[in-house]
This record gives sequence, structure tokens and C-alpha cells, in this order.
Amino acid sequence: MSFTVSCGTAPNANTPLDTLTNLYRGFPALNTGTTLLNYVLFKKQFIPPCSSFTTTAHSALYKFNSLGEGINNPSLVRQPLTLPAVNGATPFFPGMGLDTLETVFEYYASAQGYGPRIITSGYRDPLANAVLRTPGSKSGSSSNSRHMFGDAVDLHNEHYVMGPPNTNGSCNGQKAAIAEWEAMWSAALSAGVSIVEDKSVSAYCHLHADWRNQGGPFQQ
Repeated sequence: MSFTVSCGTAPNANTPLDTLTNLYRGFPALNTGTTLLNYVLFKKQFIPPCSSFTTTAHSALYKFNSLGEGINNPSLVRQPLTLPAVNGATPFFPGMGLDTLETVFEYYASAQGYGPRIITSGYRDPLANAVLRTPGSKSGSSSNSRHMFGDAVDLHNEHYVMGPPNTNGSCNGQKAAIAEWEAMWSAALSAGVSIVEDKSVSAYCHLHADWRNQGGPFQQ
């Protein structure tokens, strides 16, 4: 399944939508989740329809410029990132979505003194994703990264310390950063995530979480 689109420019947008959709042709991304079958079949190339993009979608806890690609940049934001947190969510009373992850994380934060989670990467267009795949980039990214599908976030690890012997972005030996990553990982499991990247492949000990196998439309 594919789409032929000519979108023009969205109201108040910095980037023409047809430019964005053409990036998905130039940098092919295959759907590796099970919830986009209305748009594209499993392991087929994803070219989002223009109506999928937003410049306003947000959750109760995270603004658009955190979930999207900056202010007024059209982005894909799928429902798991905008669902309200489950009331009273704890590791023992799980829910679904990013706000639930943050709410459950507060359960650990109260004991460990962690601050609110900061999103270092939400939606990422195919060109921006390709830049992260260039040789020498410590960040790294998959050619089919879920950031291009609008259902993934990277969360900052505030205890990670850059410097010898960890000059390559590894969190090996950083006990405080590893403990914080494990707290985020536990919260993510209570929020219905599909994939959490292992800390061994997450630069700067950040947490990557995505909801590729959970339902929910693109948000406006």
C-alpha cells in the first residue's frame, strides 16, 4: 500500500508537507509494527498521508515541541504518546502510554530524587534520522526507526556522566546512570511499551521506548 500525495504547506508550518512525504520516498522506512495496517502492511514501505501530520498534538504532560520535531514543524504523533495517564498509576497498577510512563516513574523518583523525564527525541523525519546514521555519530539510529512513525521517544538520563573511560556514549560502570535507566525501564513496562532498547545500545544511557504494537491513530 502506498500513497500519492501533494500536500502543499500546513497552516503555520515551517516545512511543506509534500517535502516531508517525499523524504519517506528518498529514505525508505519499513513498518516493523503491527498497528499501522490501515496505512501500510507489515514490513512494507511507509509513506504517511498528509492528513497524518500535526503541528499541535500534545499530551497532558508533554507539549508538542517535545513530542514533535520542534515548534511549527509538521510531525507524526500517534495516540500512545497523547493518552492521559491512568489515575493512580504505579508499578502495581499499570496503564498505557507516555503520560502513564511518566506518572509511574514518579513512584521511583520520589524515593531516588529523579526529576521529571525530558524527551531528547520524539518524532524524527527521515532526513534527520539518516543524519544520525552517518559514520561517527554516537547517537546512532535504525533505518526503520520508530521515531519516523510517531510512536517513540528517547528519555534523558540525568545521571549519565560523559568522560573517561566512557567517551563513546556507553553507560558501562556508571552505577547511578544504570540505576536511573532501570527505573525508567520499569516504568516503561508499566506503560504498555512494545520495545525498550537495551541500555548497551542506547547512547548516553538514555531510554528508548516505543509503542509500535499498540493501537491508536495519528493525532491532530
